[in-house]
Amino acid sequence: MTMLIPDARRSLLGGVVDDATLLGTAAPDIEQAVDAYQTLRNGPHGWMVGRLVVPASQLEDLAGVLVRTMRGGDAAIPIVTAADGQVASDVSIASAFQATMDPAARIDIIRLASGAVVEDANATRGIHHDVLPLVTVSPNATAAPLLAAIGAAKDVTLHSVGLAFDAPLDAPGLSSLAASIRACTQTSTPFIVHATRFSASTRVDPTTGRMSLGVLNLLTAVLQVEATVSETLSTLSDTEPAPRTIGFAGLSIRGDAVRSARAIGFDRSPLLSLSALEPATTIEAIGALNLSS
Repeated sequence: MTMLIPDARRSLLGGVVDDATLLGTAAPDIEQAVDAYQTLRNGPHGWMVGRLVVPASQLEDLAGVLVRTMRGGDAAIPIVTAADGQVASDVSIASAFQATMDPAARIDIIRLASGAVVEDANATRGIHHDVLPLVTVSPNATAAPLLAAIGAAKDVTLHSVGLAFDAPLDAPGLSSLAASIRACTQTSTPFIVHATRFSASTRVDPTTGRMSLGVLNLLTAVLQVEATVSETLSTLSDTEPAPRTIGFAGLSIRGDAVRSARAIGFDRSPLLSLSALEPATTIEAIGALNLSS
């Protein structure tokens, strides 16, 4: 049985799941997506719900829905907007949305393709000065080639630029993610990981060999600030059921084997969040950690 300290658990997992339903191939319409997001936020594990992920091309529709449905006293909606057209056009749309809807809804992050990093990141400052651009890393690629460009972008914009990864489905992809996590941790580069869903612990389908990345595996890998790439890979790929404990001193697995080197406190940086196409399923898996691993 997993034993979790509630306050430490909330410190580590608060707002950890972004609702990326609108990025799916069978996405609902924008009003249904907003309703489902608000339902999640008002549910028993609503404290785990982070941002609503919205393609830039749907921001105008989102504004219309929020104007019709939000009431005084409703909590502000944090937004990740995914650039799905020309960057300049998407930034213009996002800027108009921000000017109209802030503070009822606020764009925290804009997710970009891995194009002209410096120019694209600099262009996003037109939304507002605190927006964080994330550059998408190609599947099975590592962060290393982009980090120099991100450093250059930071020098030009004087702001942080982060990375967005797709969760791996196989062993080579997991190796790439392990290397990228270590690179991001060593350079304090913020990042998110995107998947259809996340399981509580890493699982591999015995029939297809496809992997479902575990939330606690990922969190432990990030907290192991002194780990090597091979140690991080071992943590991410650990599928052995084991008791797990979250406390303010860190995250431990198998009783006395403390695997995380960083105290949890209120900071899981540089991991910003998990972006899930099926957020309810991911939140259910994390919530089940109350009972078992």
